[in-house]
Amino acid sequence: MIELLLVVLIAGLVVGLAVPRFVESYKGARLRNSVRTVVRLHRFARSESVLNQQESALLFDLPKRTITLISIPKQEEVSGFLDQEQEESIFDDTPEETEEVAAQAIEQRIERSLEEDVSIEDFECEIEEQEIEGIHWVGYFPNGMCDPYSLRLVDPDGEHSALIEIDSVSGKVEVEYD
Repeated sequence: MIELLLVVLIAGLVVGLAVPRFVESYKGARLRNSVRTVVRLHRFARSESVLNQQESALLFDLPKRTITLISIPKQEEVSGFLDQEQEESIFDDTPEETEEVAAQAIEQRIERSLEEDVSIEDFECEIEEQEIEGIHWVGYFPNGMCDPYSLRLVDPDGEHSALIEIDSVSGKVEVEYD
């Protein structure tokens, strides 16, 4: 009986020590998974822009915690999207109407969400005008370049974070975990 009690006590100690480490490891895995999602979408956006010789953009929606890749049509494609009457009157339209027509030609390619409870704490882009209502966007160009940006992802407790920095010329990604 004493041996059985001793085995149960040892098993309880092992479980008591292992569970907190397992929970911490799970939180770290969600953060690393979110970092991989951002890096993969960056690389995919860059390669799509180069291969298709077409501008694209990544939209970072901070409130929804999503990242969306869109293709931005060339001017000729926007013209082909419009009918003859729209093409003739587009220069008479207000800027809002022109933007609305162009927005209809934009194609959403991919949308990904960050892992559960992982959020974007800080987003910095050298081009400040590229933010509307919590949605930041980064342009990717046919020559392989993109707008330089960095962002910090944070786990739910705020204990761990990852800083992702993107080089605009080479497309190189640097990740620093805290």
